[in-house]
Amino acid sequence: MNMDPPPLSLSLLLLSCLLAHLGQGASTETQQRTRSPAEAAEPLGRSAYQPASLLEPSVSPSLDGLLRAFIENELQECDLVLIHDDSNEYEMQLTHLLALGNVRRLVRVDTKQDLQLAMGGESRCTAYLIFLGDHAHLLDLSQSQDEAWDYKGKYIVIGFSPEELEVLAASPKGRKTKHILGIVETSDEGVWALYGNVFYRERALLRVNSWRDGRFASPGELLLRDKTSDLRGAVLKVYRWEEASISCVLRKVATFAWEPNVFYTRDEGGLRRFGVDVDVVNVLGQVLNFSVAFVEPPRGELWGDERSNGSWSGMMGMLQTGQADLGAASIYVSVTRAAVVDFSAPYDSRLSCFMARTEPPLPRWQALAFPFHLWTWLALLMALALNAAFLYVIARGGSALGPEIGALGSAGSCLYYTFGMHCDAPQARTPLRPTTQLMVGMLWLYVTILTASYSTNLTAFIIVSRPPSSIETVEELRKSGLEVAGLGEFYRMALASAGDANLQGLTETYKGHRSVETILPKVLDGTSVFLQNSAYIEYVTASRFTQKGVAATRMMKECFAPYSIALAVQKHSPLKEDLDLVLGRLRDSGLIRQYFLQSLRSAAAAQDLGGSEKESEENGVIPLTLDHLQGIFLVACLGWGASATAFLGELLLG
Repeated sequence: MNMDPPPLSLSLLLLSCLLAHLGQGASTETQQRTRSPAEAAEPLGRSAYQPASLLEPSVSPSLDGLLRAFIENELQECDLVLIHDDSNEYEMQLTHLLALGNVRRLVRVDTKQDLQLAMGGESRCTAYLIFLGDHAHLLDLSQSQDEAWDYKGKYIVIGFSPEELEVLAASPKGRKTKHILGIVETSDEGVWALYGNVFYRERALLRVNSWRDGRFASPGELLLRDKTSDLRGAVLKVYRWEEASISCVLRKVATFAWEPNVFYTRDEGGLRRFGVDVDVVNVLGQVLNFSVAFVEPPRGELWGDERSNGSWSGMMGMLQTGQADLGAASIYVSVTRAAVVDFSAPYDSRLSCFMARTEPPLPRWQALAFPFHLWTWLALLMALALNAAFLYVIARGGSALGPEIGALGSAGSCLYYTFGMHCDAPQARTPLRPTTQLMVGMLWLYVTILTASYSTNLTAFIIVSRPPSSIETVEELRKSGLEVAGLGEFYRMALASAGDANLQGLTETYKGHRSVETILPKVLDGTSVFLQNSAYIEYVTASRFTQKGVAATRMMKECFAPYSIALAVQKHSPLKEDLDLVLGRLRDSGLIRQYFLQSLRSAAAAQDLGGSEKESEENGVIPLTLDHLQGIFLVACLGWGASATAFLGELLLG
């Protein structure tokens, strides 16, 4: 059936609409092609993109529909960055995409440096649609060690082969990028295969969907779905397993024994780890569905220090080089460490304190003097003399009024009489005259209060040993010149950056050690103090240096620098957001504290913390020993000595 050609006026109208559409595309590119500060500082010499005629055939008309459906379903809220080179293969798709309202930039790539400048995430959600005829620039950039990469961006790569996409997803940058989607044309006309990156699997790329006959083969599935909230049982590299034909790899956690956060014990089943940090990691594994394998840093390196060449030793070094995925062992969040690792949301905090030796208690015989201060003793001696003198004056001055007992007949006998009252000794005879009786009665009241106060305090000081004065403040520690010991150089930098002059002064006596076992003997000798977090000091003091309720070490009263404790992950780890979410819920629910208390109970059950030795002191009355009462024997010895001296004097003078 023949149809008449359209009227000339209608043809002109269609042509004018077509030209207007082309002009709109060019105008959109001009308006939305903005330059970042880096681009403004270093012009890249990009030529203006010239779209091809709409009458020219596209690579595949079905690709246009695929991109439109994908952007409409999953990228409506994202800023789009269109990246292309001088290849004319995808001009039609670029022309259509420029008409979208969320296109923010159009970048032409001539060199790898051009591509680096294009990878700057500028919003909460940035999607990079990459149309490159030369694939080498993107593959080279993904293998480099520089930071020019948006790890949170969504990368949609068109035209790469599955092998090239595998290389991209497995690259140092690709394996930490949350979303990489490859769109690959198949041998079937109009059919496109879609590949997405996955984490911690043997293969870094999986086929996730297909586009055929203008629709997705699995229309209900997101192409850029969450990959870290369920890691599908990722396990150790040395042990592989398969589930639905998917081989999984590593979830390695670097840790070491560091009580009370990480405990190591051995039982019939071998080595067992427990503690608050281990519990946290295990819960993360259950929630995010991964298996945990613990690995340890080299002996003595612990958290690690920065080397002269910029690399790190210890746990930080394992994360820096990819030997571990997580670090957990009471890790302090610090600016220095943040240069090589990322930290999760903090889930606990600790003060930095000083562990010092508990000085031996003063001898028990000195307890006789402890109930009263020195000036109180001097006042009591003066009161004794004044009371005796006043009693003598009253007794002798009233002799004209009547006789008085012989015990008050001289100054010496009045002093002896008054001293006996102070010792709560009963008097065989009482004064005869009312005036003297009134004076002695007031003395009885005075002495009753005095002796009750002394006896009460004396009992306490006899039972409880009195420690000598010791270093308790940072200022006293600095003036003492004692060595300040720490593990590695972390605390030296912390002291040097402190705002307090006394803390800064401790850097002069600070000494870094590789092992706790070289520090603790020096602490017990009193030649050093150990700078560490408060929970560790409290636990070690209770578990290793407390016998019969007496601790050989103590924590100084003055601490400094509260540090947040978090998990450490590799730089730009895709797990960080999900880890933060779970850790926040654990912290807010109070489970972190519960795990801590539970680990202490487990540790107490696994080892003897001296509870049986302290049982008699904790359960009731403490029987007094000779050590408690050595003071009374000292008084008896002094009495014997004084009596013997007086007796010899009488013999010589008599």
